[in-house]
Amino acid sequence: MNETCLDRIKAGTQLYAIDQQPWLQGFLAVTLADGFVNYGLKLASAPILTGPGIVDASTIDATVAGAKAGYR
Repeated sequence: MNETCLDRIKAGTQLYAIDQQPWLQGFLAVTLADGFVNYGLKLASAPILTGPGIVDASTIDATVAGAKAGYR
């Protein structure tokens, strides 16, 4: 998700974008590996979703507001 992509969705020249949380993907991978190596915890076998979030005309204003507030 970047400003150009959000601008295109707002202008109507792009229909949607699929958003995920790459920071969370990395954090969870390291945390789960640490738990396994150091404590013998079992790894999750079910998917752990870090998205997808669909950004389209109906959610663009909230997404832009979040980006301006520093959440994206």
